[in-house]
Parts: sequence; structure tokens; C-alpha cells
Amino acid sequence: MVSLGTIAQVNHPISVRSDERPSMDKIQTYIDSLKSLKDSVFTRKMPKVQRGQRLRRNDMRLFLPLTYYGNVAERLFTRDRKESPILSELMHLYLTRPDLVEGTDRMVQQQQTKLDDIKAPIHHDATLIEKVADRPVEPTNVPVEVLVKRPNFWTFSGDYTLQFLQNYVSGNWYKGGESNYSALASLVMQANYNNKKKVKWENRLELKYGMQSSRSDSLHSFKSTEDLIRLT
Repeated sequence: MVSLGTIAQVNHPISVRSDERPSMDKIQTYIDSLKSLKDSVFTRKMPKVQRGQRLRRNDMRLFLPLTYYGNVAERLFTRDRKESPILSELMHLYLTRPDLVEGTDRMVQQQQTKLDDIKAPIHHDATLIEKVADRPVEPTNVPVEVLVKRPNFWTFSGDYTLQFLQNYVSGNWYKGGESNYSALASLVMQANYNNKKKVKWENRLELKYGMQSSRSDSLHSFKSTEDLIRLT
């Protein structure tokens, strides 16, 4: 490690003639420069970090295993140096906790894999011997089962109704009559045939049946009012 006296002489050179003894002013200036250098190195100052400041590429060294980098001291002891919180923290660790240093930057460089620089790019010239046309993909013949359904020329339809009626006649009704109950059921069914050519056949079946109760009839409780069976 470079001594403080050597660094102070590099940054603040003092010209001394061999035939002339240095004056007290020059000696005091030299002592003051050593004190200033001591305070700048050994006195830890809180670094000024601006809010929103981004870390640069070399700032990651603070978060890696502690390694001694030679350019840290070189950059801190230059005249035109700029304040760097990362470099100040590294130097503080070097001076206060040297036991944490695991190696140097030269050791890290020796462990890196060496890559041979390729001066000229390598080109592979492929020779096209014969261009073969793409073979068309022929569709595979798959047997298709054709299902033929015969059309149904018959159409069926139907309609049915069921009615219940009640007729009430009061005693003061001047036209007369009697109260009764009646019911009527009807059914209509159709079955038509049409082959869309020459044959057309329509069938219609009608069924109707009605009955009614009568108080005046002593022989029958109900009598038929309508009875129809018709096929056309």
C-alpha cells in the first residue's frame, strides 16, 4: 500500500535545491498537506446521496464479495476527483475492516475465462447441388358412407275438444225450461299422402259425441244430443 507521504508528494510536489535548506514556511505547508490528506482519508464523511440517483455499472462492487480494487484509491487521491459515495464506502471498509477483503481485482481477472478475439468473421458457403421441388401432399382417400333416407310423403295432424256446459233455469222464468248439464267431445284426425308428383290422397276422420242430463225423463239419467262418425 502506498504511504501517505508518497501520495502527498505526488499530488503536492515540493522543489528543494540541494544547496539550499527548506524554509519553515515550506515545511509547515508540507505538514498541513499531510494533515489534510489524513483527514480526507481517515475521517469518514457522510456521503451526499441525491434522491433518485441511479447506480452506475461499477457501483455494484459494493454489493459483491468485498474485493480490493486498486483504482479506488487512485480515484480518491486525484485533484479533480468527484464525490462518490460508493468509492468512499469501499475505502472506509478497506481501512477499518481489512479482514473482510477476500481478494484483489487481479485475482478476479485471472479467474475469468479468456476469450479469443475473432478478427475476421467465419462464413460458411453452402453449395446448392440440386433444388428438389416440394412434393405435394395428396389427400388420403377415406371411404365415405352415404346414408340415403327415403322421403316420408305422409303427414299427420289432429285436433280435439272437450266441452262441459251447465244450464240453470229459475222458477220465475216465464219461458219455462229445466236446468241441466251437458258435455260435448269432438276429435278430428287427418292423414294425407302427397309424393309431389301425381299421387295425392287426403283422409279425414271426424268423431263427435254429446250428452245431456234431463230431470223430466224418468227412464234415462242422460240422453245423447249428438253422435257423429264421418270419414272422408
